[in-house]
Amino acid sequence: MSNERIVGPVQGCWLALYAVQQPDGWMGYAKICLGGDRPDDVWSCPASFKVAGGLAATAENALGYAEARAVMAVSLAESLAASAAH
Repeated sequence: MSNERIVGPVQGCWLALYAVQQPDGWMGYAKICLGGDRPDDVWSCPASFKVAGGLAATAENALGYAEARAVMAVSLAESLAASAAH
């Protein structure tokens, strides 16, 4: 199992997820990359925004938390942009 994955596109964004082991579990992070082609890997994805997920017992769960937070952030940004356009 890898501690990294690329998800998307999600509303036009790629989510580059990675998990880092901490003394008391795993912490997941997401780099939100706007548009373009699918990044080759997590580290080559030019992040427009970054979010942290929650602390988890496993790397897989940490990636899931980071993905959920990133999807919420992308959705919120899209909603705010739509509201501002009206």
